[in-house]
Amino acid sequence: MIDLLSPHEQQRLAIARVLLHGPDWLFLDKSTSALDEEREEQIYALLAEHLPGSTLVSIAHRPGVERHHTRHWTLSPRKGRVALEVA
Repeated sequence: MIDLLSPHEQQRLAIARVLLHGPDWLFLDKSTSALDEEREEQIYALLAEHLPGSTLVSIAHRPGVERHHTRHWTLSPRKGRVALEVA
């Protein structure tokens, strides 16, 4: 059944499941990448409203996602290793 849904439909369905389950921790790996920026904004607003006590960890390439978080971690290669920068 999931193969019948488009990527943005799959992402919206996954967000609906998260809202139903209300996890303490939520890991989002490019979970809004198939959505336009307006819809992405709405999703993050929904998560903030309905899951205020949840810890949200996002992995994303869009710079707009960072405004929905209070801490930012950047992993970058440095001298053959991975460096972590926390802001």
